[in-house]
Amino acid sequence: MGNGGTVLVVSKYPQYIGRTLQDIFVVAGYECLLAGYVHEGLKLFRESHPALIVSDLRMPFMRMNGLDLLKQVRQEDPDAAVIMLTGNMESGDASS
Repeated sequence: MGNGGTVLVVSKYPQYIGRTLQDIFVVAGYECLLAGYVHEGLKLFRESHPALIVSDLRMPFMRMNGLDLLKQVRQEDPDAAVIMLTGNMESGDASS
């Protein structure tokens, strides 16, 4: 593990966005875990207690989305550091 701790990336496209973010965090000295689904991300969150979670806001075609992940993480660890990302610019998405 790098000196920066662990980062968890939850993305509906782990092979694209997730791998890109993983490369960036690894070069910066972090261990990076990838999850393609919210339930997988929650499992890794509980097992690894990451220093930072980076998640897609919207995950269409999935039972849970990034906001569901954020709510569950906040219930379990109110001080967890979370960054939500979205590539969708529909009105209200990023500010809801």
